[in-house]
Amino acid sequence: MLSQTAGTATTRGTIVVASSNAVFIDIVGDLVAACGFTPVYSSAHEHAWLSLTRTQPCIVICDCAAPAEGVGRLIDEASARHTPLVLSDTRMQQSTDHDALSPLQRVAWLAFPVSRDAFSAMLETLLPSGIATSEHAAIATALTVTPVNEESLRRAVWDYVGVARDRGAVLGQLVATLSDLADASSIAPTSVRQAVMRGMIHWGTEEYFRDPSDAAHGHRAGASVAGVPPYNGQFARSVP
Repeated sequence: MLSQTAGTATTRGTIVVASSNAVFIDIVGDLVAACGFTPVYSSAHEHAWLSLTRTQPCIVICDCAAPAEGVGRLIDEASARHTPLVLSDTRMQQSTDHDALSPLQRVAWLAFPVSRDAFSAMLETLLPSGIATSEHAAIATALTVTPVNEESLRRAVWDYVGVARDRGAVLGQLVATLSDLADASSIAPTSVRQAVMRGMIHWGTEEYFRDPSDAAHGHRAGASVAGVPPYNGQFARSVP
């Protein structure tokens, strides 16, 4: 169950910390924040697995020795979304049913004591090379504005896709992430949210195939890319 976050002025992304052990939560939460991420903790208000959709974490950390309620479903959902997992109890490492995890799943095991540098290095090995976490967070932030500022959202999508593409991300992975971000937003009604999603996918696809020289010549904002149909209209604005 997750709802309360503890953030920093700037964040590289959200990391879910699921445990029923207050000491584990304090230690791991502090390590997560020290590495530049925003930890999301357990609470009584929301099932942990539901928070994956809402918070779009870049990593999920689960305490297997003192699991939070619903942690099994959380692991299943993280696996289905290919979200990297950190599992804390090395005694369970050999007995965990890895067949239940996606073959694309990134998994690490956390043992204590652990230094900040070792913890940070573990997180870095889990993060997909093609995912730009700060740019990802910028899109999530843009989607919370009511009404949605189309220009700000478009530029956030461009920045995210451009950086992620340059790090080796494939288009399908980026489209799936953009779709999840839009679907997890509170934009209403559904028709508006779906229109925003279509716009985001179009802008992302446009940026993915854009010639890098276009930006240098000021063509980015109005670029039409071969193979990408033009996006001919603003999406409807959501209302408070």
